[in-house]
Amino acid sequence: MLKQKQVRELEKTHKIPCSSDRYFIITLDIESAMPTKKELEMLKSYREYIVRRLYNKASAILDMKLPAESGHNTTSFLKGDYWSSNGKRGWCYSRISWRQGPTFFPTEDTAKPFPPPWTLLQVLDHINEMNNKPFAPWETWKKVHEKIFR
Repeated sequence: MLKQKQVRELEKTHKIPCSSDRYFIITLDIESAMPTKKELEMLKSYREYIVRRLYNKASAILDMKLPAESGHNTTSFLKGDYWSSNGKRGWCYSRISWRQGPTFFPTEDTAKPFPPPWTLLQVLDHINEMNNKPFAPWETWKKVHEKIFR
């Protein structure tokens, strides 16, 4: 679980809210373990990718104290073993719109494309494979930002 000091750091330094309020581009669940520097860079890059891919006013959104957009289906990330299939370093995600089914994905019974725990990169790839057909824009983004995603 994140400590108040960590929440303040995430929000001030990295613009990653730890809140269930609606319409943030991404959030980190309060029950999450603290991400590493590399994972924080991935989350920030992913947020930028989503904003630039979906919104015409990308710069204005990215300049916000905590980037948000009315109506956005927020993705909430969680690291660590709060989610039982996650393991100590595993990652999972949920969407603000989910009203039924699992709280976070992957679930304990997920077998494909591989069983949990998943790395953050595996979670990000899964989200983009599911939601952005064709998959190519995400793959291109990762190549352009290779230092972050290797």
